[in-house]
Amino acid sequence: MNMRRFLSPIQVLLVLCCFSSTAAGQLPEKVVIDLGHQSSLSLHRSAGVLVENTLYLSGQSGELDDGTFPSSISEEITQSFRNVERVLQAAGMSLQDVISCYVFLLDMDHYETLNTIFREVFPEKPPVRSTMGIGRLPGKARIVVETIAVQQGAPRE
Repeated sequence: MNMRRFLSPIQVLLVLCCFSSTAAGQLPEKVVIDLGHQSSLSLHRSAGVLVENTLYLSGQSGELDDGTFPSSISEEITQSFRNVERVLQAAGMSLQDVISCYVFLLDMDHYETLNTIFREVFPEKPPVRSTMGIGRLPGKARIVVETIAVQQGAPRE
């Protein structure tokens, strides 16, 4: 005799509730990194968003704390990486945790200057990088650097 056991509608509902609450409990938490000040380029955005061990950073320009920009492009490029580092530190990370950089340059004639500074910022095991020439950037920015970082020592799956 074939005896199949079927779940009652109530039992099915209970099983689904258990699975859905377990799945919802396992969703990663989104932590917004806020530096407590707004630059002229960051009217309504988070400086970074941390999900588990991965930090996604908004584009960082070379803007100084007083809202001005350095006069030379090399100083502006350097400052943009300092601004990246500031967001990383707020999330408990460092430049060594950066795995990917997207660089937007107003003028691709500054590509070699970027390369020189990039080698100084990331002397060993540099992250992957894409560099794009952009016809226009917000405000007076000549460079914007967007990055993704992963905490070192994070377990691999």
